[in-house]
Amino acid sequence: PGFSTGEVIEEEKNVDMSKLVPTLKEVVGYCATENDRPVLVGVCLSMGARAGLSVAGADGYRLACQVLRKPSEPDFATLNIRRVVIPAKAVRALVCLWEETGKQKLGTLTLQNNSRFSVQLGAGSLTTTLVRGSFPNYQFLIPKGLSNKVEVLISDLAQAIHQVYAIAKEHRRIVRLSWAESSLQMSAGNSNTAEISTSIHAKVQGGPGRVALDIRYLLNYVKNKKGPCGISVESPSAPILLEFGASPIVVIMPIFVQW
Repeated sequence: PGFSTGEVIEEEKNVDMSKLVPTLKEVVGYCATENDRPVLVGVCLSMGARAGLSVAGADGYRLACQVLRKPSEPDFATLNIRRVVIPAKAVRALVCLWEETGKQKLGTLTLQNNSRFSVQLGAGSLTTTLVRGSFPNYQFLIPKGLSNKVEVLISDLAQAIHQVYAIAKEHRRIVRLSWAESSLQMSAGNSNTAEISTSIHAKVQGGPGRVALDIRYLLNYVKNKKGPCGISVESPSAPILLEFGASPIVVIMPIFVQW
């Protein structure tokens, strides 16, 4: 909607920062670092009757997103704040502010004329100019109803990554994952130069699967996590869905390889 010159239109909402800020901290790591697509150098925050409260970050190869409040919840039913993109630097500053001000449970988010965004945390506050442009409609990028899923322990997955990392690094950072019955195999390289593979225990649902991806993305995903995680894929050419407890879901684009 258009605003008349000089008119200040504000919308604000009290939010549980103990849930929002840790999610922002996780998601900001998935933002782009190059300015080729400025709208991706920021975190997308969606609030309102259609979105509830959700957060997303993407770099063109990876997407991390989390729904914190459902649209059906009464206090979001009449809220008009829509989708805004907060610069990644401002998100990191907000995380620091929240941690240094005693991790306030509640905070107030204010949107001014769809161009400025502020957060009030007790005696502390942060105000930033929003990123111009429209964030991709990421909901359509999230795979749904996937039939091939494997569950592994993060500790086992991390160990396998470190075992094959050196060879993968020499071969365009490609790592192959394939699973069947009760194991997941991770491999890198090729028979013409150097090749390595290792297997870990896995719970396989819906039959065998396979996919190849950039090992850096997998290594980044397992950091600071403990317990089981799920890896789902429809086919070797389809996006990969990673799930871990209540953490943001992560979607990674595959790499096309010869199997």
